[in-house]
Amino acid sequence: MLAGRGADLHLGLLIMAAGQWDVATWLVDTLPDGEPQLHWDVAFFALAKRGAPLALLQRLHERRGTAVDRVAMADGGSSNDALAWADERLAAGARGGLGLDPAVETDSPHWVEAQLLRAC
Repeated sequence: MLAGRGADLHLGLLIMAAGQWDVATWLVDTLPDGEPQLHWDVAFFALAKRGAPLALLQRLHERRGTAVDRVAMADGGSSNDALAWADERLAAGARGGLGLDPAVETDSPHWVEAQLLRAC
């Protein structure tokens, strides 16, 4: 059902699931492969800024190969354990964050739209 709706819907659904972490985890596991990498990286940024639990960020990174955005994690109030995980992944060669401004308001549909246009 979701596979026919396009990558823009997928990113939007995942970001809108923030706070409903079981739903977000389900989306990470079930959305189709082949999404632009930038979409997954933007999702990591947005979910980390909204305080996603470490287990979800780990799953997003491991399953979808996202960049690890430590700045967004810190801004979202991640625990010291979560930040230590980010440090370990980055030291092991994981790609760092996208360099997005952590002060942006990721709840805005315009922000999501702008990130999608950037991916094109």
